[in-house]
Amino acid sequence: MGVTACFVLMPHARWPWKPDQDATVDTIFKAVFMESHEAIALTRAQDGVIVAVNREWLRLTGFSREQVLGRTAIAIGLWPDALAR
Repeated sequence: MGVTACFVLMPHARWPWKPDQDATVDTIFKAVFMESHEAIALTRAQDGVIVAVNREWLRLTGFSREQVLGRTAIAIGLWPDALAR
């Protein structure tokens, strides 16, 4: 399994903690993921099922979170078939 690291400067993000508070890695990850200005969808490698999407992805695609979680990009019509994906 490979690991990809990405560092993003987010000066306008709404952080869920104050600078003097300790923040857990989970809290930081959720804030960066949800407040990113990049559209992000996380899918399971083995079957392509969407497990998480951020606000920008929802805004860009027009889907609601309920419409996509637990489904694949093919099932929701983002790709015509597995070969195109």
